[in-house]
Amino acid sequence: MGSNNWRWITADLDPDKVHKLTAVLGLHRLTASRLVELGYHTPEAAALFLHGTTGHLADPFSMSGIPEAVDRLAAAACRGETVLVYGDYDADGITATALLVQVLRSLGLDPVYRLPSRLEEGYGLHAGILEEFAQAGGSLVVTVDCGSNDFAAMARARELGLDLIVTDHHQVLPGKREAAAFVNPRQPGCAYPDKELAGVGVAYTLVRALAERLNPAPDICGDCLDLVALGTVADVVPLSGENRILVRHGLHRLAGRPRPGLLALANRSGLDLSAAITARQASFALVPRLNAPGRLGHAGPALELLLTGCPLEADRLAAELDSANRRRQQAETAILETAREMAAGRSHDPGLVLWHEDWHPGVVGIVAGRLAEELARPVVLVSLYGGEARGSGRSVDGYDLLSCLDRCAPWLLRFGGHREAAGVTVDPSRLEEFREAFCQSLAGTGETTRKPPVATACAQLEELSLDLVQEIRQLEPFGPGNPEPVFLATGVEVISSRLVGNLGNHLRLLLRQGSREASAIYFGAGDNGKGTLSPGEVVGCAFILRENVWKERSSLSLQIRDLHRLNEGEQAGVIDRRGLGNRDGYLMRLAAGKRVLVWTNTRAAAAALSSRLPGATISHLGRPGPSGDYGALVFYQLPYHRGAVENLLASFRTGLPPVHLLYGPDDLELNEKIFAAGIPDGDLVARLAACLRECPQASPDYLQSRLAVPLTGKALERARQILRELDGNGYPVASGLAGSRTFGEGQKLLSGFRWYQHFLLTASAVELWGYFQKQASPPEETA
Repeated sequence: MGSNNWRWITADLDPDKVHKLTAVLGLHRLTASRLVELGYHTPEAAALFLHGTTGHLADPFSMSGIPEAVDRLAAAACRGETVLVYGDYDADGITATALLVQVLRSLGLDPVYRLPSRLEEGYGLHAGILEEFAQAGGSLVVTVDCGSNDFAAMARARELGLDLIVTDHHQVLPGKREAAAFVNPRQPGCAYPDKELAGVGVAYTLVRALAERLNPAPDICGDCLDLVALGTVADVVPLSGENRILVRHGLHRLAGRPRPGLLALANRSGLDLSAAITARQASFALVPRLNAPGRLGHAGPALELLLTGCPLEADRLAAELDSANRRRQQAETAILETAREMAAGRSHDPGLVLWHEDWHPGVVGIVAGRLAEELARPVVLVSLYGGEARGSGRSVDGYDLLSCLDRCAPWLLRFGGHREAAGVTVDPSRLEEFREAFCQSLAGTGETTRKPPVATACAQLEELSLDLVQEIRQLEPFGPGNPEPVFLATGVEVISSRLVGNLGNHLRLLLRQGSREASAIYFGAGDNGKGTLSPGEVVGCAFILRENVWKERSSLSLQIRDLHRLNEGEQAGVIDRRGLGNRDGYLMRLAAGKRVLVWTNTRAAAAALSSRLPGATISHLGRPGPSGDYGALVFYQLPYHRGAVENLLASFRTGLPPVHLLYGPDDLELNEKIFAAGIPDGDLVARLAACLRECPQASPDYLQSRLAVPLTGKALERARQILRELDGNGYPVASGLAGSRTFGEGQKLLSGFRWYQHFLLTASAVELWGYFQKQASPPEETA
């Protein structure tokens, strides 16, 4: 259960950009907010993110090395050469190997393939395997997901008379590469725009180029997208850019036409492929089973599973992979238990280096990741195996693991990887020295405090729906670089709560905000039976949206990520009823028990409330100010005039009473009409110029009828002034609007208005209370 030390904040978003996406693309404001948070600020960029296809992938021939690789493979196809596809033993390398073997077969070749053993040979391109292939009469080797920095093996291939095509995505170190083609988007000078492809993504880029040049089977690129999706998800690369397109369409391909091996593996894992699956489902159900044989011994069975077309063979291999995965889980549990005990004695180390002779080298990386997450520190776990000390490290936010290992290079035999994960080989006699160097390298380099978690926006229960859940699903696949959006809700009342689950460690909640109720589940909140909340408690929560299906009926559910009880000051300061369905009823009940001051934006609303609430003071835009003591200040409508709000707040000489928020997202449209009606946009200026060309002395009434849009006198006068500033009586079109001071001032006013609306609608109750009391400034003033 979360405490009162609530650390969640909302993303600092430009409301104009959010508004533009909602207006142009017809999106819910929460979906639009998430897109802006991810960096998609224009309708064009957002539409590409949502609906991008494989047709939007970059020209494959712009990747360095691709033209040479295609030429060499085309020659091999013409001559019927024997080609060796050399991969890696993890899921990225396995899927990349299967992909290239499948495509080369479609070109009429009969490739052989080889994956090194993690335990006996280790990662990378090995000269011994190349020697065996050359002795058998082979002439061309293509690597996938490996080989970039294996300089000695490249030189040996040249000595053996082998042509070598290296395709990889790992870090490119300086050195001479004796290869017929080197394909890696990270190499200096490569023009390919997306550098974050997984190994299988690089191999797929080569396949696209082959398909364009050699025109094999019509849908060869589409037929292997399932492999690309699995390998990309497995390698934990950012699910943005081309990776997002590949995974999104690859998962559709997997669910639509699963190959026998993956169908059998899905059946073993309980994953239903008859409907679309998510990246999360693939990463939890399929990827660990594909990885398991390579972690424990040799990855061959996983590769054969992907290549087989026989359902019986597929089922046999799937059972083998499932059994290996169970053994992997058992080894992982044992290592984690021992590592936790060892870590307890080193609580002051900025990072952990732990080793044990009983730890399996293929499993230590998984455990290092779990331990790093638990302890919020970088962790390297080392297995003492075959006279070597081989380990895997995982990092956390604020630490660059590869840079740290680079500073420890004098104590390492080999190392490699990236910021978040890396592998090391150490002389067993120097492990203590490496541990000391590792801790010294980390000291002072990481963040002193972890960043607070960030939610996309504050939401009202009233605006949540199953339609919104479906819309947010358009943002999938979720994963690194595109995590599932989290929203905040404040001032939420608990109607009921109870512990559920076999161990009673999950909390089932019924929540209410205004007139809207919503069910919620908080996994892991039971805390041994001490996690329940009392009816009537007011809480804030961070949540993701879910569709709950029970007996073929769907309902909305909130999956709570964090929750805290509002303290007395928060409850007394701001009573958050934003989005309330029946705000009139709430206001009448409130006014019946205390003297209230009610803010409205329009005279019409003020008059209507005055007739129904004779004992209340109804304020139109903050006028009249306070006279005497009030038991409550009520914002009945979403304020749009910042200066008037702050003048009203300043007029409370004896302290601010509790503030009740009754406005909601529905007020946005009306406020936009009221405020924007006085500020002409470029289209209005251009149309006005056309009217005035025909009739320079046109009256306001005539212009109103010709323009056929609501037009205030203030907007008309501003538009005339813009025209005067631009070109006197020439009445230009809107192309030169940037030259008008009046137009620029108007756009600045409109942007400030939209920002203030966004702040009042999305800020938490705690942030708003600080602002109302002048104890804090809005985010734009402190940025």
